Amino acid sequence: MKQSPRIPGYDIARFLAVFGFVAVDMVGQVVWSDEGGGFGERPEGPTALYWLWQGWWGRASAMLAVLAGTGLALMFKEGLAPDAASRKKRAVLKRCLFLFVVGHLWNSSTLWSWSILHYYTFFLAIGLLFTRVRPRMLALSAFLFVTIAAVDNMAFAERDDWSPPEATSEAAIESADGEPVESTEKQAELSVDAAAEGAEGDGADVSASEEDAEEDNDWEGSFGDPKIWEAEFWSLRHHISTTLFDGMYPLFPWMAFLLVGMWVVRVGLDEVRRRRQILAASLATVALSFGAWWAARHFGMGELAERLTDIDRSACMPLYFLSSAGQAVALLCLSMSVTSMWPKARWIAPLVATGQMTFTIYIIRIFIGGGDREGLFDWIGFATGASNTVLVDGWIRVAVFMILAIWGCHYWVKRFERGPLEKAMRRFSGR
Repeated sequence: MKQSPRIPGYDIARFLAVFGFVAVDMVGQVVWSDEGGGFGERPEGPTALYWLWQGWWGRASAMLAVLAGTGLALMFKEGLAPDAASRKKRAVLKRCLFLFVVGHLWNSSTLWSWSILHYYTFFLAIGLLFTRVRPRMLALSAFLFVTIAAVDNMAFAERDDWSPPEATSEAAIESADGEPVESTEKQAELSVDAAAEGAEGDGADVSASEEDAEEDNDWEGSFGDPKIWEAEFWSLRHHISTTLFDGMYPLFPWMAFLLVGMWVVRVGLDEVRRRRQILAASLATVALSFGAWWAARHFGMGELAERLTDIDRSACMPLYFLSSAGQAVALLCLSMSVTSMWPKARWIAPLVATGQMTFTIYIIRIFIGGGDREGLFDWIGFATGASNTVLVDGWIRVAVFMILAIWGCHYWVKRFERGPLEKAMRRFSGR
């Protein structure tokens, strides 16, 4: 099947998403493994680097979901012949199967505990049901996904909606009643106001003993047995629950991000005038979301108002969705504008190549120095963090990795056209 020419603006946007999740994980790796660095605490370092790090929490993955929606919409543009549409639907379903197998193997290992790959199986499969839906219905459907998620979060406010791995198999922390409990609170996201998401219960004493504190610095090296050995992993009820509501990236509301991506393509993102309108609306949405979040806390509007205006990733409330989707769409619009203004610029091609290898980089970055385990950077002792340079060292890792990634992807794509994992998935779906 002949492939349509790629639009560089979308690949530049993917590059920005790559930068986002690399920054979140690699800076986080240094912060979390630093001696005395606690979850939710403000790490030492320049304020600008802190907020740049925080600005991608829960938003890099949202941007990837939006871009998945744009890709799906571009595949099924209006006027597509029925036989071509059928072939493409079969290809997408095969990609779903590929991601289901690879994603579950990856998520069930001890390498990476917060993978989004296997969720894409459901995002893309359900997205096929919306390939012929008008923009207005796409927007309404996204609203329904977010609303159902918000109602669920309000109804089950005390539910712990994710279960991260143990920070260390040996070190223990003390609970409020003084009994030692195993540390299981390696959090997935920090809020914008640095409040820990999914941290220990109210009143918990997270101070470790001096002996355990030394062991706690090795948290990234041990996470127990793979999930596939756990009885819960084979529970159908567990998988349905985590897929729909209480997993890391549940369909409610994460499916809404994919629908937003489909929506921006359908309303005419390629048109300059419409793109400017979408950009303005996206920036206004982000500003209003953060403004409402700030006002609810600054003026003391109460616990209910604060929860309804929550923009933290774990809450998945409407303002989190609006701010994250608005940021993703704004960056996409800017990427489209930049590539249309400087289509021949020499720096465009390396960034485009990096965006085309998002899947490969998503996997490789764990082995280099990001996530919840030690990587190459840790093994060689590169930028391991000091009490007053934790953020700086984290961003040094990001800079080095991104430079190598851009250089490597550029020459790989020139030689092989696609990344290794991208090619493997395409071959499987093209059978």
